[in-house]
Amino acid sequence: MPLLGESISVIQWAGIITTVIGSATLSVRATPGMTKLFLHHSFYLLMLSSMFLGSSNVIAKIALNQLPVLFTHGIRELALAQTLLALTFRKVSWDEVRGYFRHRSPALIFVGINEFFTANVGLMLFLWALSKGTASLVLGLIGTRAMFVVLYSTVLALIWRGALGEEVSFATVCAKALSVILIVLGVIAIAL
Repeated sequence: MPLLGESISVIQWAGIITTVIGSATLSVRATPGMTKLFLHHSFYLLMLSSMFLGSSNVIAKIALNQLPVLFTHGIRELALAQTLLALTFRKVSWDEVRGYFRHRSPALIFVGINEFFTANVGLMLFLWALSKGTASLVLGLIGTRAMFVVLYSTVLALIWRGALGEEVSFATVCAKALSVILIVLGVIAIAL
C-alpha cells in the first residue's frame, strides 16, 4: 500500500482472505475417520510459488506504471526463456526434446497451442488488468484461476476417469465445490 499508493476496504480485504482460504481448501484431504489439513506435499511448494509470483506481480505493477503492457510481457517472457534454457542446457534434455519431435508426440501440439496462444493471451490480459487496476485487487481477483482449474479438471475427470490424476469421489467433489463457493464469494467481495 505505501509503495504503490493503493488502499483497499475492509470488505475487499475479507474478499482477498476468503479467496485465499477457498484456494487453500483445495489442499484439504479427507481420510476415513479424520481430515488432515494440507496433507498434499504440493501445497507447500505452491505457497512458496505464490509468494514469489506475488512479489513478481507487485514489481510488474511498478514497471507497468512506466512501460507498455506488451513490452513488459515481452521482457518477462524473454527472461523466462533464457532462465529455462540455462536450466535445461544438458545433453539428456536435448535428446529428450529431439525424441518428442522424432516420434511426433501429440504433447508438442498441446504444449504449442497452450503456450503460444492460451497462456500468452491470459498473461497479457492479466498485465493489462494490472496496468489499469490496483495491484491488491487485481492480484486478489486472479485467484479465480483456481476456480476455473477446479471446474475444468473436475469435468474432465468425470468424463474421462483418471484424467489429470484427479480424484472424483463424493468427498473430493464436495471439497472442491466448497472451495469454488469461497473463491466466488471472495471475488464478489473484492469487486465491491
